[in-house]
Amino acid sequence: MENIGDRMEELARDKDRPSPNRSQEDWEAANRRYYAEQDKFRAARDRLSTLQQESNEREAKRNPPIEKPFVNSYGEATDRYITSPSYERALKRQQRDVARNMGVTPLPTRRRKR
Repeated sequence: MENIGDRMEELARDKDRPSPNRSQEDWEAANRRYYAEQDKFRAARDRLSTLQQESNEREAKRNPPIEKPFVNSYGEATDRYITSPSYERALKRQQRDVARNMGVTPLPTRRRKR
């Protein structure tokens, strides 16, 4: 991929280099070479992304997260979920705001029926 990136930089300089002796056909040929190389780069980047995602998924299946029990102030391990409704609302609101700033559409929240 690095080789393709270096080749694209070289072609971009050639494509954008002004020259009075350059014909329209030479300029178009340079553009075609650049965009062909750009397509190769995108395909390689997409393939790499897919391979990394598959690797991450395999790793997650191989090593599932370990759930530790909550230990209260008395030293007792419990599975009880301790939080307040206002904290949960604030957390959801914050997650929606972060997702909105990143350009990701958050999942719709379930509203209470009145």
